Amino acid sequence: MRSIMVKLIRYFDYWVFCLLLFSLPFGKKVFIPVLFSWIVFVIVSYLVKRDYSINRFKIGFLLPILFFLIHTLGFFTSSNDAAVFRDLEVKITFILLPLLYPLNRSEYQNRSALLSFFVWGCVAAITFYLGFALYKSVTIVDGNWVLNPNSQEYPGINYFRYSNLAFLIHPSYLALYFVFALLSIVFYVKHWVRNKSFVVLRYAVWILAFSLLILGLVLLESRAGVLSLFIFIVAYSIYQVIFHRRYVLSFLIVGIVVLPLVFSVARVDRLSDTLVSLRSGLKYGVDSKSKDDPTLVRLWIWRSAFDVIKENPILGVGNGDSRDVLKHKYLERDMSAAAAVGLNAHNQYLESWLALGILGIIGLLVLLGQPLWLAVKGKDWLLLGFILFFMYANLFESMLETVTGVIYFTLIYVSLCCSKSDLDERELVR
Repeated sequence: MRSIMVKLIRYFDYWVFCLLLFSLPFGKKVFIPVLFSWIVFVIVSYLVKRDYSINRFKIGFLLPILFFLIHTLGFFTSSNDAAVFRDLEVKITFILLPLLYPLNRSEYQNRSALLSFFVWGCVAAITFYLGFALYKSVTIVDGNWVLNPNSQEYPGINYFRYSNLAFLIHPSYLALYFVFALLSIVFYVKHWVRNKSFVVLRYAVWILAFSLLILGLVLLESRAGVLSLFIFIVAYSIYQVIFHRRYVLSFLIVGIVVLPLVFSVARVDRLSDTLVSLRSGLKYGVDSKSKDDPTLVRLWIWRSAFDVIKENPILGVGNGDSRDVLKHKYLERDMSAAAAVGLNAHNQYLESWLALGILGIIGLLVLLGQPLWLAVKGKDWLLLGFILFFMYANLFESMLETVTGVIYFTLIYVSLCCSKSDLDERELVR
């Protein structure tokens, strides 16, 4: 009886963890309850199984914990303790995931199985978002079905675009999820299909999933996400040409994916407007008029962050006061819209530096640099891709200042570092 109970509890927490990976693209209102459920079940399983390993405090697991502890210094450098508490609450999984992840359980070490749940969660999410947008777009007029994706109540809103599509999660974060899901498919599709029946049908399903994710990336209108996809496709094509002389494959990738993607981007208002803004900025410079430009205003945000850093380069202003100090800088520059919303630095490197000084930026760089070095050293190309894309995303968003960004990073980071690849990834990328 005890062995049955142990087995049930042991695998139950694993399935909840898989559900957590699956639920990430549906936003914090969905994945936070699942996260708390997993925490409860994994603690109970440890009490029953008694297999908790203290051999987890190696550099890879210590760095997230140390990064969290650095943020507790805000109690000494900030005047707003309540804001520091909120910041620590956002970053709590930097401690929880390294401390609770079951290192010695074989099911948690199966990387391809864990990633498949995340990938299918992304596919399910874009399917749900597209379906809901279609539902809101269809009306009955004079007994006829009419498709109108533009809101009648709120002019200018298209249900298939940007945050109107991804209404449960910020589009930039969802785009980052999709990019990593696409990377995972490229790495693991052969493994997921190999030695199974209906191989052609399975490949067709994966091609459909791949296409849906690319479509989702375009419709999300995330500039960083689309550029990440371009970088990934171009880098993969160059790799195939240089190392494997696969010219036909590279040509097909460019023809089937890149060219349609370029055409689609040119027809998406937010992305095409970004190109127009960048050309204008390069031609005429960044002046005070650009403060109202949705693209160039980010340069003013970064300038404001740099000003704060110059005034407090060593200790920072404290993670409890950083938002208030930035808001004051926005008002000094007549950036009333940014001040009203209370925008963060939209750059995690600047955010960590202005909030926690030298220790903050060093902690962030070490947190990302150590797994990057291990990935290169161990030729773990999937971990390398995950870190590189996350580092790139941090240039345009303060990814670790929100629950959505923190849980994504800690969950995937711990899963990749602790799980075992089911194959030789040097063979897989060929």
